[in-house]
Amino acid sequence: MAKKEKSPEQQLKELCQEIKLEIDRWNNLKIQGGNDPFREDGYNMNLTRNHVIYDKGKIKEICEENSLDLPEEYHIPTPPEVPNYYMAKPKQIEKDARESLAKYKAEENYQWLLRCNTSTNVKKKTYYEAVMGYVSGLEEAIKIGDLVAMRRHRNPEAYLGSFAECRKRIEEAMAEEKGDGQMELFDFI
Repeated sequence: MAKKEKSPEQQLKELCQEIKLEIDRWNNLKIQGGNDPFREDGYNMNLTRNHVIYDKGKIKEICEENSLDLPEEYHIPTPPEVPNYYMAKPKQIEKDARESLAKYKAEENYQWLLRCNTSTNVKKKTYYEAVMGYVSGLEEAIKIGDLVAMRRHRNPEAYLGSFAECRKRIEEAMAEEKGDGQMELFDFI
């Protein structure tokens, strides 16, 4: 069964709704910021702006081909282009990052991992370096002012859970290496 083609009016209605959503998204990125773990808010604002421009072009094309009047959404001002490096709430992002870093460093499992003296093989097998890199990476991000990297730590609970999981894997791996399941006091020195 062939898919029923949408009428020009249906296409326009969908494009008009999309324009409103994209403009709302642009405004939200400007004020609240986004959650993109790799891109600044400005980059995503410009991407959203490009969606609005594309949708308006499609609207104009449909209207010209079908002798229809341009809808009011077509006349809504297109959001301006912004510097790609723009970030909303930079002071809040840095404050949150510093708070997360303090939580990481105070966390019991992180402290255990710092003191843990185990073989390189166990550390590789348990992703020790990657997990500990969360802290050193955040320290570096704060030092150089990398707001995107800092924003990744907005919710520290996920990283805190990684410390506990890494500790568990190390304890299990060390027990397997010993063969008897017992850890020695010197494993922590």
